Order: sequence, then C-alpha cells, then structure tokens
Amino acid sequence: MWIAFPISRFIALSRGELEAKMRYFHETYGEVVRFGLNEVSFITAQAWKDIYGHGHRQLLKVLHSTSNPADIVSANDTDHSRLRKSLAPAFSAKGTIITKYVDLLLEKLKVFAASSAPEVDMVKWYNLTTFDILGDLAFGEPFGGLESSEYHYWVSTIFQAIQGMSLVQFKDAYPLPFRILSFFVGSNRLMNARQRQIEFSRATVQKRLQIKGHRECTDFIGSMLRQRGESDKAITEEELEANSNVLVIAGSETTATLLSGVTYWLLRTPHAMEKITREIRSVIKTEHDLTISSTANLPYLLACLKEALRMYPPAPSGQQRITLGPEPTRISGYIMPPNSINMLHIAHP
Repeated sequence: MWIAFPISRFIALSRGELEAKMRYFHETYGEVVRFGLNEVSFITAQAWKDIYGHGHRQLLKVLHSTSNPADIVSANDTDHSRLRKSLAPAFSAKGTIITKYVDLLLEKLKVFAASSAPEVDMVKWYNLTTFDILGDLAFGEPFGGLESSEYHYWVSTIFQAIQGMSLVQFKDAYPLPFRILSFFVGSNRLMNARQRQIEFSRATVQKRLQIKGHRECTDFIGSMLRQRGESDKAITEEELEANSNVLVIAGSETTATLLSGVTYWLLRTPHAMEKITREIRSVIKTEHDLTISSTANLPYLLACLKEALRMYPPAPSGQQRITLGPEPTRISGYIMPPNSINMLHIAHP
C-alpha cells in the first residue's frame, strides 16, 4: 500500500507514527523492507557498517528542504570532517559546566522529595537540565529552565519546530494534499515555530560572539572560533549559527529522552534498580563524589544506559543515504541499484 500510495507514508510521518509502522513492517517482513518505490529500510548490524561506514563513498546523504548543509549533520564529507575537528575540543571531559547544572537539578529534586506529595515529572526536569547545559555550551548562557522550573519559550518552540520538520517533508512531496491537510493539523503554527527557532538561534549566536575571555575555549562557539583564522579550516558565521542550533536540539531533547527511558525501565525492573543503586552507592558516598570520571567507571550503570538505547532509542532511524552509479552497491548481502535510498532503523526485539 505504501509503494502504491506513497502519500500514506507521509501521513504516518506527520502523525508521528512512521517509526511504529516501520517496526511493524520489519516484524512482519523481515530485516530488509522496501517501503517506497526506491526506498529500503534495514535493521541489521552489517547494514550500519555498509550504509554509514567510511569505506562506502557511493552513499551520499539525502538532503530535504529542512536540511542545512552548513551544519555538521547535513554537511558533505569534506565539510563534516572540518566541522568535527573544530568542535572536538568542546567535547572534552572537564565537566565543569555539566556538573553545575546537575547540582542545581539535585537541589530542585530535594525540594520535591521533602514535600508531602513527592511526585515529579522527570521528563520535564531532564529536559530543563539538558537544555540549560546545551544552551550554556552552545550560546554561552543557559535557558534558565532549572532556575524558573519552566520551559524557556524557545525550548517550547523547539518541540513545535521538530513536529514542523515532518510537515515540511510532506509539503515538499505533496503540496496540494498538504494544503488541504494543513487546515486540520495546525501546520502553519508548527512551521512558523521552526522559523522563530532559527531566528532566535541567530540572534543568540550574535550575542555570544561578543563574549570574550574564558568562554573562548570552553563551549561550542569558542571551539569553532579557534579555527576562524585558518583559511582552509575557517568556520563561517552561517556555520556558527547552524551548528549551535543543531547541537542544542541534537544534544538536549535526545539526552532527556534517553534518561526518561532508562528511568522508566529501571522503575519497571526492581532487581535492576536494586543492583544499580548498590553499585552507585558503593562508589559514590557523597554528592561531592558525583563526577563524570566517577560515573564513567560504573559498569552496570553503563550497561543500563546501553540497554535503554536499545529499548527506548531517542533517534529510532538513521539518516537516509542514496546509492550512486554506475555499479550497484551491496548492503548487508543485498544488491542495491543506483539511486536507491537506504536507511537503517533501530528495532529492538
């Protein structure tokens, strides 16, 4: 039905049901599924290497109108390498910025724990924390979510903008049906949110560029600015804005989603919760012992995070790649002709 009526796929996408449908297809038809005229989905380990591995130059990124070639996600191989090297210093494990906001989160949670009704929406608090951390790393200042206990208006806009991205793909493929559907799904509101989000990012980056001193080497923009004096590696202002924007989105909501997933599954699995609690408390005696280095040496904690990535992946599908000619491409044992679009979906058994 999806191959005969491709619009069905975009309807599922706009309703947030695409990944659930793809999982059902794989459960029904196997590890490799053709779900469009020239689109194939894989869930094998070998497909990950074949589609995204460095040795396969025949596969190029598929860019949509929502893509921005200036950011590291959509950049070509040459620019991706340049951007990755410029950002690498900002990902060092110093952890001073992260620790500050984790401490603030703990202070907030203590208030809830001491109340008469100790219930808290951890999805919200994880998001407030990760957005404050990424806002500080990307723009030089947090969004103030932990301090105010509420979402910054730009963070709320991001949630709407993410929904709007799927609608833009629908609009590109089927302009007329989209115009009809837009009356029922409030698409203008969601698509306008994406534009407001981009404009806020641009204004905040310009404000960050005025900051000098210690920030120059401790956040994403500072790290990228170090390359601006080298002509062959120079980072443009457009790239500064695009990457700050995409890093906030990619690093915040996805991290909060993973943390929400691992919390949910630990609460559903008492023996695992007991074991991870015992491991943590055997090493971390006080809050001062809670550091990035100390938590990195807790094998059961890391195992739980990996299992949560399998059971509750924040990004359940990979970026699409397209095969080029003139020769066919072998992916996970299957021969893919030129101009076929391939992607990998994560589907836990």
